[in-house]
Amino acid sequence: MLLGWQRIYRLARYVKQRQPQTAAFLGLFFIFSDGYATIPTVAVLFAYRELCMSALSLIVLSIMVPLFAAVGGYLWLKFQTEFGWGAKDILVLNLGLIALLPLWGCLGFFTEEVGLHHPWELYMVGVIFGRAVADTARNTLWDAIVLQKRRFTRVSIT
Repeated sequence: MLLGWQRIYRLARYVKQRQPQTAAFLGLFFIFSDGYATIPTVAVLFAYRELCMSALSLIVLSIMVPLFAAVGGYLWLKFQTEFGWGAKDILVLNLGLIALLPLWGCLGFFTEEVGLHHPWELYMVGVIFGRAVADTARNTLWDAIVLQKRRFTRVSIT
């Protein structure tokens, strides 16, 4: 286990010295990836406690996200090739969509009509989240930023 952490440290030091912008991006990506890993857990707890959704509704919601992630992975790839966008552009767009989802919930503090007051809104958030998280799950950016000679390190730490 110590060997793995040593490799991560050496890779981080190497990237920070040779490619500081990539190091900054990877740091921010780590923060965002932690955020999009937290959203589904909090959403299920919120749906159960605040919206009083049934167990069946929670199961449907839990199945919807990976289903739309699979569909979204295909659609984002098609969008990327159709319009000639780079992997970085698609990733930034998706991270922006994911960042807007908590703001939708914050609307609920100021209005009674929208802002995660109804189960249909949570289903909508699940669809958007699934489609947006699909591209980050594809890891398309890794191929663009990881050095060819360091590709073995990526495999060993993931």
